[in-house]
Amino acid sequence: MGLEIPGEGTVPAAQMNAVRCPEGVNEAEVSKTLLNEFSIEIGAGLGPLAGKIWRIGIMSDSMAPVTSC
Repeated sequence: MGLEIPGEGTVPAAQMNAVRCPEGVNEAEVSKTLLNEFSIEIGAGLGPLAGKIWRIGIMSDSMAPVTSC
C-alpha cells in the first residue's frame, strides 16, 4: 500500500503511530471512509504535516465502550 512510518531515528510514542500518507492519496477521504464505513477514527496531520500523515491512536482495553465518553 505504500505506507511508512516517518521519523527514522526518533523515539516512538507508545500511544500513537504516525503513518505517512502515500503520494496521490487524499488523506481526508481515507479518514472519512474509515469513520463512516468502519467506525474507525484517525487523526490528520497538524501544521507542516497536514495532509501528509495520519495519527493513529493505540487505545487497547482502555477504550472499551463502557469506559469511553
